[in-house]
Formats: sequence, C-alpha cells, structure tokens
Amino acid sequence: MANYQTRHIRDECNCLDVSIPVEEMTRIVTEGDVPLVSIHPQAHGIIDLCVSRATNATDYVAFSHVWSNGLGNPQGNSLPQCQLEYFADAFVEAGWDRARLFWIDTLCIPINQAALKTKAINQMGLIYSAASSVFVLDAELQQIRVSETADHSHMLALQAHILTSAWMGRSWTLQEGALAKACSFAFADGIQHMRSSLPDLERYSLATKKSNGDRLGMLSNLISSRGLQEP
Repeated sequence: MANYQTRHIRDECNCLDVSIPVEEMTRIVTEGDVPLVSIHPQAHGIIDLCVSRATNATDYVAFSHVWSNGLGNPQGNSLPQCQLEYFADAFVEAGWDRARLFWIDTLCIPINQAALKTKAINQMGLIYSAASSVFVLDAELQQIRVSETADHSHMLALQAHILTSAWMGRSWTLQEGALAKACSFAFADGIQHMRSSLPDLERYSLATKKSNGDRLGMLSNLISSRGLQEP
C-alpha cells in the first residue's frame, strides 16, 4: 500500500485531488446508511463533491474497478480532479446527468477507522444490488475503441474482451457484476451497456477452472447469451 499510486487520466497530469466531505460521509456510515457522491463544477474550473444519504428510492450508479488500475487511494477519500471530470463526462456519454449520484469505494469507505471501514465494506452487497447500474472501469477495456467493432465479428471480439478482462478475472469485482441489475462498460470512445445476469457470471467463473478448449466453448455460449447495447 505504501507504494500505491493513484492514477491520473494522463501520466503528465498533475491536477490536485478532490476530497469528499469526510465528516458527513463518516456520519452517514456510522448511522448505518450509504453515502452517495455527486460532482458539481464551480468557477475557475474547480469542482466540488457533495455527499448525500441513499434511500430505498434513490437512483444511483456504483463503480466497479480493479484496484491495481490506480483508482484507489489508501491515503484519503479523494481522487484526482481529472478522474472526477472523466466520471462526469462518462455519465453524459452514458445518457445520464453529469451530477448523477454514484458510489465508489475510494470515496465512500472510511479509511482511518477500522470498525467503520469494516461496517462500510459489509454494506457492499446491498450497495451493488440496489444500484441502477454498475459502472465498470477496467484499464485494458478503456484502451479499446468501440468504433472499430462495428460489424458482428468485431462485436463478438468486443464481448470477448469483456469476458476475459482483468475485471472479470477477479472474484471481488466479478461478484460486484453478479449483483448488478445492469452493467455499463467504459471503452476508449464510448460506453456500452450490458444486461447483467447472475447465472451467466457464475457460469463464466466456473469456466475459469476448465481447460482452454472448454473455456473457448463456454465463452462462445456466454457471448450468445449476453447482449451488448448502444447507450
């Protein structure tokens, strides 16, 4: 953890981190509720993060990401401004509002109080299952251009990229996807929405234990049973 580097959108970027209102977030978790974040632009290119309490009727997105890709922060509940601007732009690309409510572990799990951290982690099953969509950020997928997968064969390749991505290969993020009502995947030039199915994800998880030949057959079946849709 000491050597962990939170990633900027571009390597040369040196923008400042933006922090969630930590006291308010901590209070919400302490009271057994779920904190949600929204992004609000201010003057001179600055953005603020606001935190609110989720209710049974709240519509929100839950982010799912591979920690090693650099979207974590072991030092504080903050992220680089460039990443937050990317989130807001991605929301618009997905057909949502820039200020859409969202949950991400980096901002919404207290890091300095062990008991509260555990309490927040124990809420994650509920958080992902209640979200309107799980927004998947995978560094490899974010390098793939959707515009280059226009025909049917290329679309199958795109689906194969998802099913063999680092995100699908880790049990923690796989479970987040399995709990989702729907998943939205970020690519280099667009967002793809996928209907999520727990049986499909379970079948893929089992497939990882099979031989390469068996996995190719399982992958083919999964591709035919899961549909990618344009936003």
